[in-house]
Amino acid sequence: MVDYQPIVSRLLASDTCAIELVSDGVNKILRLSVHDEDVFMRLSPTELHSRSDLCRETALVQDLHASDVPCCEIVEIGGRPVLGPVDIDGIEYHALLTRTITGRPAEPCTAHAAAFGKSLAKLHRANIATPEKRSGSKSVRLIKPIFQPVIDELSKAIDGIDLGTQDPSTGICHGDARIGNSIILDGTAILFDFEFAGMNDLASDIATFLWCLLAEPNVDAASTYRSFVGSYRSEYNIVFTQNELKRAYLNKEINNLYFLSAFIRTDRATTLAAINYARDTISFVMSDRFDRYEWG
Repeated sequence: MVDYQPIVSRLLASDTCAIELVSDGVNKILRLSVHDEDVFMRLSPTELHSRSDLCRETALVQDLHASDVPCCEIVEIGGRPVLGPVDIDGIEYHALLTRTITGRPAEPCTAHAAAFGKSLAKLHRANIATPEKRSGSKSVRLIKPIFQPVIDELSKAIDGIDLGTQDPSTGICHGDARIGNSIILDGTAILFDFEFAGMNDLASDIATFLWCLLAEPNVDAASTYRSFVGSYRSEYNIVFTQNELKRAYLNKEINNLYFLSAFIRTDRATTLAAINYARDTISFVMSDRFDRYEWG
């Protein structure tokens, strides 16, 4: 098991108090105290996010926070928003820190979905300059051959969905708009984890919210989604067509397969389960079941 104490001390150029490993996924998430502040440190592998990616992310979050979008706060160390690089088990990482949000983790229920919808709408309507959403590092776009046939099927399904002459609504997207990427504080959903944020079709965030919601067990997804939509539209009353959402939902499935292919080690059973899930997604989107989740 990795001892993060010397790694963090080296990054911060100082001794640190107790360190809690919160998540040991592709990103390593640590909770620690820096200069008497309770903070979270995200260690991201350079293969996933370059240093310049993280610098753009921190600049965007700082601008959003200054524009009163409910979001996390960047903590700088010696005037530096991004720390590193540092080697962990032969992999290069950079780090960024955010102030701990005091509150409770958002859950997939109607009240929290409403709060999340309102905060996401504020993000989407934010009027600040931001670079184009990056397509991901080169490795993210590599795909295991076993996934290619189902990705081709997803792409064909997307091509068959007509958007007509309407241009998609674009703006600043969170990039991973799952309800779990927020903390409820005094009734407001405070957004965090902007690693994939940038300019994109706004429908991509809506589709991500729904995609993640439908994966939750024992949740009344239809009611929760209606609560999310109603609150979002009370803040930002734009319209997404069902075809926009269908295309975005299928694109979310493609992006998930790319990420699995590049960064998650899976055995054959898990790989086949992901392929079957992707094919079920196509069937779901192309059926009238998807129409239970209309926008407005």
